[in-house]
Amino acid sequence: MLTFGLAACSAQSSGTGTQSAGESTSSKASKAPPQPVSTPPSPSADSAEEEALSAEASKRAASAPSGDPVTPPEFSGVPSGQEDFGPAILKDGDVTVYRPTRHGESLTIPVKVTNTGSRRAFYDVAIRVTGPDGFSATIRLKEDVVGLYPGTSWPTEQVVQDPGHPAPEHPQVEFEKNSKRERQS
Repeated sequence: MLTFGLAACSAQSSGTGTQSAGESTSSKASKAPPQPVSTPPSPSADSAEEEALSAEASKRAASAPSGDPVTPPEFSGVPSGQEDFGPAILKDGDVTVYRPTRHGESLTIPVKVTNTGSRRAFYDVAIRVTGPDGFSATIRLKEDVVGLYPGTSWPTEQVVQDPGHPAPEHPQVEFEKNSKRERQS
């Protein structure tokens, strides 16, 4: 395709060989009558085409097998309230923090936000995790685009680590920030 483009450019710049140095290619192009790109279909062609499509759709509908309507597959997730994160260690408003688990140099901390209000809500949460030997990390959860609808939850597991500091076996967990903003309309 690139070769074609280069060939087309060189053909335009060199012309047909009869062009003098003073002549421009645009003056030749303006003398030729404009060519139509395509001819629009006539109104009768449109209605005939619509009739043909309608007849084809009717034929397909008539030959389709009868049966049960299509239904979505069975729910495959875990219903709200039935998640098993273990024991809760901290709760503030709609946010619950569960016991962290250590995996090498990192901690996995389950958190669940449940909108218990009557309006869609947006959350901004910061959870501080500290421990001996200087371990310090912050988890940030922010839902500010769609929000959580009333009665829905946002379960998540956050993994934190502090390079150069071992993950504590018994970390201290506390809220740094927990704000909820309900949609006004």
